[in-house]
Amino acid sequence: MLQAALSIPTAAALTSTRELAALLHACDASAIPGAERLAVWINLYNALVRYAFHSWQPRGSVTGNLRVFARAAWAIGGQRFSLDIIEHGLLRGNARVPPLKLFRALRTHDARLGAAVDHVDPRIHFALNCGARSCPRVRVYRATGLAQQLDTATREYFAAHAQLDQRARRLYLPRLMKYFRGDFGNRESALRFAASHLEPEPGRWVLQHARELRIDYTDYDWTIVELAADRQVD
Repeated sequence: MLQAALSIPTAAALTSTRELAALLHACDASAIPGAERLAVWINLYNALVRYAFHSWQPRGSVTGNLRVFARAAWAIGGQRFSLDIIEHGLLRGNARVPPLKLFRALRTHDARLGAAVDHVDPRIHFALNCGARSCPRVRVYRATGLAQQLDTATREYFAAHAQLDQRARRLYLPRLMKYFRGDFGNRESALRFAASHLEPEPGRWVLQHARELRIDYTDYDWTIVELAADRQVD
């Protein structure tokens, strides 16, 4: 489906996406094999963002259009899976929804939790694209070799959105790691994650100087990107 959605706003892509979405009605989300769930939900999320943004034409900032993420949804097996439910309920272990973190996407006994991934992989934050300028590049993810694909996406994002100032002993992490701090664990875990996705030499330096490092975060541009057909997909 994401492959089709990436060519939105062309008419053919819209038709294909609608037809594929109709097929989801007959699917059982909880029956998706564990090895495939992560890839499936990432792809469905990115496809739905593209389809919804074309349909509703939100303007300005993503943060000014958060209702889109509660309203836009796929109907799968007779159940409604919104963008918020996919991201926070299924991919993030039903963690509280930012920015205020006042509620969870799903109630404790909601049947849709049966379609959640087995564990939270923080690399999802460098694969999910919410339509903002600073979002990661959209890729079609496949179950085979998924770990390598997520590593590639995360390393690419760090190359563009992380900085290390060795003289000042300051590491600037992608701001996504601040927004979703709980998904990356404590300071030590976050630094290990960062070090493993920086270039080898800076990564080793970060681990060697972890205790004396000051952590800051790079800026994030929430401006909504105008959709254009994108045929260059990994």
